[in-house]
Amino acid sequence: METFKRIIEALITINAFLALFKVYFYLNPLWKRKHNIEVARSQSIVALLLNLYGTTLYFLLFLIDGNIAPAINQALFMFQFFIIILIGLGVWVRDNRQESLISLFLQKLNLEAKESGDLAKSLIKPHQAGLLLRILTGFALIDDDLSPQEQEIIDALAARWHISFHWNEEIRKTSSVSSNRFLKLRQDVSDYLDSSPPSAEVAELLDLIDTLIKSDDRIEESEKLMHAEVGGLFRGYLAQDPIEGDHYRVIVLPANQEQKNAIGSVMSGLTPSAIHEFAYQTCIFYSQGFAECICEQYQRFNLQSYVVIEQTKTSTAGQR
Repeated sequence: METFKRIIEALITINAFLALFKVYFYLNPLWKRKHNIEVARSQSIVALLLNLYGTTLYFLLFLIDGNIAPAINQALFMFQFFIIILIGLGVWVRDNRQESLISLFLQKLNLEAKESGDLAKSLIKPHQAGLLLRILTGFALIDDDLSPQEQEIIDALAARWHISFHWNEEIRKTSSVSSNRFLKLRQDVSDYLDSSPPSAEVAELLDLIDTLIKSDDRIEESEKLMHAEVGGLFRGYLAQDPIEGDHYRVIVLPANQEQKNAIGSVMSGLTPSAIHEFAYQTCIFYSQGFAECICEQYQRFNLQSYVVIEQTKTSTAGQR
């Protein structure tokens, strides 16, 4: 086992040096075209900054732990994202030479904000169009406040996909499952991912959800909870790798047979638990806040329930 560990450590060290070549071959075609304004416009500054943020955190963590090879790897990717950010800002574009970095940054953010709605127009009709529309409608109504901007985005998609859609009917459906709408929306997302959609379509849907939530310049707590939870589902699907870390379940303990019968006939998302013959549990959740919200919903029915933390390493299928 010690020999195997040394081999892995050697491969990790080699990978750190290979990262130099990966960064070079990624930057080389961009660097040659850094003067092209269309190349600059094609880079998303928001996405790049988020990548730089995550890479910096991993760099600091590896550095603190003394893992030099992985730290070098992350440092190289930090350099890559930094250079692409400068290219995306148009620093080397001839017409921008008199502009300051702050001015270029603000102009780029303004451009991305204007183009954010283009995704809804360019997204072709997918196989699960009806389910996708239901997911987006669920996000629009999760805070009980349908804004004109949210309605406009969804109406445009419904028209583009040739789907008959009536808001009064959708609002009525949402109201009828008011106490269970969080789990219902999460299940819709899970059902969509179970249909094995293309990764590009999933990434576009995640971007569209972000646009929908931010369209009214106001993000409610319910939207934050829902976004954190389904975001975990989306990222797990796109990564196609086991995801480690803290996950959460809600454990429900019925006090009598009447409550036990109610769980089977009324409550959804609960299955018998192995920890106790009278206990029931939910699926794994990504967000602690979401798990606590679901727990509170069960408590409203006078069911004894609590959130437990699990350190898991599960496959994408298991997480759903």
